[in-house]
Amino acid sequence: MAIPAAPIKAMPKVGEFETEVMAFPQGTHDDQVDSMAQALEWVSLRARNVVRQGHF
Repeated sequence: MAIPAAPIKAMPKVGEFETEVMAFPQGTHDDQVDSMAQALEWVSLRARNVVRQGHF
């Protein structure tokens, strides 16, 4: 079941996230940036394993 997309304006946290990303690494807070980096690394490693094993 697909979740319908919400307009960006309906997601106030997106602005906070963008502000934190743009302030990195000089910003005071970087929790969301750290989480994003870890998620991207996980996806990247998983994609490389899938390609390496020929399961694409």
